[in-house]
Parts: sequence; structure tokens; C-alpha cells
Amino acid sequence: MRRWLPLALLGAVLMVPTADAGKKTGGSSDSSAKKGSSESVEASSEDIAAVEAKYAQIKVGQIKEFKPTWQEAKDIQSDLTLLEVRMLRIDTGFKAAVGVGRNQPIQTAFDQLKQDAKGKLRVATNGGEITLSASDAVPDNVRLGIDAANLGVSESKAIVSDIQAYPDQVKALIETASALPDQLTPELLQKNNMTLQKSAKQLEVVMDNLRALKDTPARIQGIVASATGFLQGVKSLAGGSDKGGSDKGGSDKGGGKKSTSDGGKSGGGGKKSSSGGGKKK
Repeated sequence: MRRWLPLALLGAVLMVPTADAGKKTGGSSDSSAKKGSSESVEASSEDIAAVEAKYAQIKVGQIKEFKPTWQEAKDIQSDLTLLEVRMLRIDTGFKAAVGVGRNQPIQTAFDQLKQDAKGKLRVATNGGEITLSASDAVPDNVRLGIDAANLGVSESKAIVSDIQAYPDQVKALIETASALPDQLTPELLQKNNMTLQKSAKQLEVVMDNLRALKDTPARIQGIVASATGFLQGVKSLAGGSDKGGSDKGGSDKGGGKKSTSDGGKSGGGGKKSSSGGGKKK
């Protein structure tokens, strides 16, 4: 049974750090990012549209017998958009908190926070939890960066959890959808009152949908890579993590793994809050 991401997430309001007072998180520019302010940011339809524009959108079509398959595929595609927008909001919120432009690589933001913290960052892990803190007093922009990083950790872990049900669902849908072109028989088209012109259009819809569906596993992998990349980036702020749960100090030169998440691929925020959770049964 598929789990459904709550649609209420679309209108969720998150407290995330921003680069400029009076501007939304996603609005900071590379040249004028300013540290030290925060405000409520509502997930925008523009974020959703920007993510959707990256992918061919599945259409339900006019063949009655095919509609259940395409509707399920379309629902999954919409859910993945929600997850990707949530990841985007993590990315832009963290960058804005530390004063890095939204088009910069996420690793630049991690490096900036580590530099500004001057060796005072600590990463603790306990039972799979990751918590970033400071060992001493730090400037406001570092405090905001720490808060944004911890919010991003919570959301990234939720995203990884929420997406787990989709690979098997998509695999099953690809198998079902792959058989649909051969089912477009003259009898089926006649039953659906399709003219020759409409029939050709429906075949085009079927083939386009099938291509979009076959691209979905790679999309899922990309979302997971962005989320796990953010988690690794936070761990790297202290040059690694203490698996025993105690704090471990970092240094300005600390290495650790670099984040593989990318600002262009993140999705987080829209339709999303830090509580998002899979599909309802």
C-alpha cells in the first residue's frame, strides 16, 4: 500500500535563516548575501514550478483503462517534487544563514561556517542522531548557521525516510506501463471513441509517460544523494563525528567528507515541513 505525503505540507511555514531581512530564503544573491537575520518563510509555488520544470510531466491521458496507472505515476511524481522542494529549502536556508549566495555549491556554505566559527564547532552523534553545536560563544551568523544546519539534518533524515517506499512502487509501475503500448489495439481505441488523430496523440502520451517513468529511479537517487550529502557535510564541520556520542572538536582546516548535495538539486521546503512523512495508507 502506498504512503501519501500530507498535502498540508505545501502550505507549511518554516522558521529558516535568511540572507536579508525582508527577503525570503531563496532570494539572496551571490553578491549581496548578508549574515545574521531570520524570518518566517512560506514555501512558494515558484519553488514547486522550478522543480517541475526540470522533468517531463506525466499526463493521465484519455484512455480509460490506462488512467489508473498514469494517475499513480503522476501522484508519485508530485510526491517526489515535494521532497525535492524540501531539499531545496534546506539548501537555500543554510546558505543564506552563513551568508553564501544561493547559486554557490553547498560545500562553500559548509566551508564558510567552519571558517567563521574559528574551530569552535562540535559534532556529536548518538544513536544515529547528528547534532552540531559550538564549544564557546560564537557570532550571531555562526549561531544561525548552526541552527540551520541542525534543521537541515532533521529534514534530510526525514526525506531519506519518506522516500524509501518509492523505488519498489516505481519499479512495479514501470513493468505495468511497459505493457501499455501493445494494449493500444483498434478495439480499445474504438471502445474509447478515439479518432485516428486522437489515437496517434494517445500513443504519444503513452510513450512520453513511459520515458518519464523510466527516468524516475535516477531522480529518486538524486534526492537521496542530496539529503545524505547534507548530513555528511554537517559531519565534516568537525572533521568527522564521534560515534560514542561525545563532542568532537573541529578546526578551520578540518577535512572530513565533502557534501555531495547540490543547490540545484535540493528540494525541501515547499509542500514541506520538517515533519513530512510518506504516503497515507
